[in-house]
Amino acid sequence: MKPAISDRPLAVTNQRSRHPVLFLSGVLAALGVGILAFPKSALAEVEAVASINILVRNYSEIPPLVRADAEREAGRILDQAGVRAVWLDCSDKHPTVDLESICKSGWGTRNVSLRLLSRHVTNKFQDFTLGFAVMPGLASVYYGDAALLADRAEIRSELPILLGCLIAHEVGHLLLNSRNHSATGIMQARWERKEIRQSLTGVMLFTPQQATLIREEVRKRMSLPGG
Repeated sequence: MKPAISDRPLAVTNQRSRHPVLFLSGVLAALGVGILAFPKSALAEVEAVASINILVRNYSEIPPLVRADAEREAGRILDQAGVRAVWLDCSDKHPTVDLESICKSGWGTRNVSLRLLSRHVTNKFQDFTLGFAVMPGLASVYYGDAALLADRAEIRSELPILLGCLIAHEVGHLLLNSRNHSATGIMQARWERKEIRQSLTGVMLFTPQQATLIREEVRKRMSLPGG
């Protein structure tokens, strides 16, 4: 049995707006992930030409440093596509007036929302559920499942990088305005050993075509009134 992320639709209330959840088989416990050396020249260098607010709501026990590093990695992936992510902590108990106003506006076209959730309810016969997205602006990632996966795969020290890739994947669905996946890159539906290694070495990115679509989508969102 090959360890992989596969998209299997669960029972959902709105199949038109919610893309199938992301899964990773529990047999990754024996993965033995290694670190590969990739030259920096392999990374696409695109100047960020647009920005988008990502309203973060933390409903999990994620440590602040893990969250900050995960946001940094997801931001790097988006930056490679030419989009600057502006992370806004809507879980802050003492927000500024401006932050409180933005967070109250909610997610929609100009702002997207990221929920960091604890665990998806599974049983021992089910795969990990790592995240899902609801169009046009809600991405959710299960931190608890990602942490458990990292422990079983003995890559706990790399959890922020893995989590950042998961965040970029789900936000990518929103900015691509699509539930579809690709054969290569961060939007792949199946992640096997090679893809996990790539995610840990920083080369799991959006394809050039996806980067173009993302920039166009963000520019369009920025031109719209309201949130």
